[in-house]
Amino acid sequence: DLVAHMVQKPQEKANAIVILSGSQGIGKDALLAPIRRAVGEWNCRNISPDEVLDKNNPWAACVMLTIDEVRPMNDDHRATSMYDALKALSVAPPHTIGIKEKYEKQRWVANCLRIFATTNDRLAFYIPEEDRRVLMLHSMLPSRWHLKEGQPNYFRELFRWMYAGGEEAVSAWLAARDIRNFDPQGVVPRTAAWAGVAERWKAPDDELTQALELLAWPEVLFAAE
Repeated sequence: DLVAHMVQKPQEKANAIVILSGSQGIGKDALLAPIRRAVGEWNCRNISPDEVLDKNNPWAACVMLTIDEVRPMNDDHRATSMYDALKALSVAPPHTIGIKEKYEKQRWVANCLRIFATTNDRLAFYIPEEDRRVLMLHSMLPSRWHLKEGQPNYFRELFRWMYAGGEEAVSAWLAARDIRNFDPQGVVPRTAAWAGVAERWKAPDDELTQALELLAWPEVLFAAE
């Protein structure tokens, strides 16, 4: 319903961040391909994880934003910063987004952005226990499953079907789907994958945290200690 809403009512914000998680080569990008066509390629943008934290954000002027291959950050604080940045972009109000582009004056666009992300490591994301916007969809398929199941031409045939009218069929199905009961401002379902990620961040296991706990969280700590 979330995707059908994006196709039928692109001007109406839906408060959600969709994360597609799973091993490399299972078809995460292939899954998004017909959706991009249904929304219109001119309404879609793809960016790297680093661009989310960049002060320039011309990519925010779109309907469907895809963050490709989110990977673990070098520092945990960067993971939390990314979550905060995505959360701010994923909800309305505000009903406009300020667009900053190098050498250009700031401009404002309607906030109708929907956020999708792909990752090979779902633990690369930070999700707090109180989160209400992240829809984490994790696949247990092994990497290159189609080869292991004796279907080496699976994706070639899939894209051949898409180019031969399959994309139009997906677009028509999404455009016709009944979304009267869909609440674009509602809380997204908490999946088992969501719970696994949120639980991981609930109990930090880094060495510094463990050391501070053993020292009973002193008010002052010198570097030599």
